[in-house]
Amino acid sequence: MIRLMLAHHAHRSFANFLGIRLLCHGSIFSRLGASDEAGAVQSISIDKHSQCPLKWTFFCDEPADNLLKLPHTTAGTGTMAVVECDINDEPERLEEGLYRQISDSFAESLRRAMAVAGESDDGHPKRVTQHELSARARVARSSLAKYLAGGESANPDLKSLCRLADSLNVPPAFLLMRPDDWKRLAEAAFLLTNALRDSEIEALATGAASHKCSPIDRAKTALKVAKRIGLSSDPTKTASPKSVNSVEHEIDKLNDRRRLGVITTCALPPLGRMTASYNAVLLCLCASFGATTI
Repeated sequence: MIRLMLAHHAHRSFANFLGIRLLCHGSIFSRLGASDEAGAVQSISIDKHSQCPLKWTFFCDEPADNLLKLPHTTAGTGTMAVVECDINDEPERLEEGLYRQISDSFAESLRRAMAVAGESDDGHPKRVTQHELSARARVARSSLAKYLAGGESANPDLKSLCRLADSLNVPPAFLLMRPDDWKRLAEAAFLLTNALRDSEIEALATGAASHKCSPIDRAKTALKVAKRIGLSSDPTKTASPKSVNSVEHEIDKLNDRRRLGVITTCALPPLGRMTASYNAVLLCLCASFGATTI
């Protein structure tokens, strides 16, 4: 059992513990560890038992009615919230959960876009029908109906996805974004306010866009940017393969995954082909996405 003694605004601090996320019942629940100014961790004790799910007990200054609004909170008494979670979920279960989230989000995005993608005689937006979108996108109506149903059926091939995105005039990636992805996008945008005034980040971005910058150098730059904007206290630290404590090992693995996310996401934008003023923005956005996609 882990007991966290938290200071004020514990419900906001759940987003800033330790820099990792716990996997709870196949979904992302919270981070655990070093919190921000809104709540400092006062003590942590770990008692790992063989059974799962583990039970995590949070003692906070927040009223119980606030804590009970947190996802997966099963009980709240006074200033205590008890949360049951499993950090040892099978990878297959997590992958299936991710697939279901994206397929459902794809269906919802299509429905929202279709609600405004038509045009009335007076020029106002209106709903586009399945028949109209099918013809416009050159996608079979039966396939479109499956996509709109969500679940296992919402699984278009890449060509169909591109045709639908083009017909709706939206970036293909936006059709696949989950609510959590939109939240991360907003959080990343908030970071830009201060980050773009940072001359060190500007210098790092300029170096990353240089044709002389190797992929490895760019990975190191990504980790430096992540640390500079407060996404990691030690982004270069990797998990110890000799860790004997299973809970600590799980935390190490999640931190490794977080580090991988920063490196790989920051490797995606073609900085050398972008307008120079975009580079710092893109690196900060990608570092934020990479650090929070766990």
